[in-house]
Amino acid sequence: MLNRIIIAVWVVILLSPATLLNGCWSKKKPVQLICITDLTASVEPQAQAECFAALQSAFKQLQRGSSLTIIPVTSDAAAQSSGRGLRFQVSEKREVYDADLKRLAREVTEKTQAMRDEAAVNPFLRSDLLGALKQAEEEMAQGGAGAIPALVILSDFVQDDAALRFKADGRLKDEAAAVEFAHKTAGERRLKLRNARIFLGSVRSRDLQDLSAERRAAIRAFWREFLMRSGAGLVEEATDGPGLMARFVQKTVK
Repeated sequence: MLNRIIIAVWVVILLSPATLLNGCWSKKKPVQLICITDLTASVEPQAQAECFAALQSAFKQLQRGSSLTIIPVTSDAAAQSSGRGLRFQVSEKREVYDADLKRLAREVTEKTQAMRDEAAVNPFLRSDLLGALKQAEEEMAQGGAGAIPALVILSDFVQDDAALRFKADGRLKDEAAAVEFAHKTAGERRLKLRNARIFLGSVRSRDLQDLSAERRAAIRAFWREFLMRSGAGLVEEATDGPGLMARFVQKTVK
């Protein structure tokens, strides 16, 4: 008799509202994944192909309710980037056999391939990464309140527009100078990155090959400082950007 009473008590505990609520709390949050990819002429064609393959793979890791936005790096974001971005929303409502996911995956493949083909025919000759980051900030502002903001940047990180040329700018002569310059630039740009998780993934490019090791280190230091000063919650770096992007996305969607 005593054993039956003990079992009954445990059944009540296991089926209590608090226990049921804990099951709801374990549900994964959706992710607002924004990917900036470098389509400038300095990035090697094979490296660009690897970037797009990584983007397509990353989409397949997203949970329902998540979104993927792809922003290309152009020569002048304000003048050239309108209408070039890609946006994909993963529906929260499941269709039979996940037909909606398969359909959306095909759309992601087709549209990213079209973006890559266009870049191969008409590559951008300069690089406005700061302008692309402004676009990313605007996208983040449109994200849902419950979504985790995550930003992936696949680039050589060599800003080269009409105002800034990282290849020769004296403010990037060493890491100390670069950090000071980043602090100043962040104050001027005033981006709000919403405590986003950020992945800086390097890609192979002719511009990087032409730079000294000291200037490459200074450029990396600039971006780390700039992003943290702009409200990033976490900044992760990888020399093999396309190769390690999947691991970053996997950790984010857990």
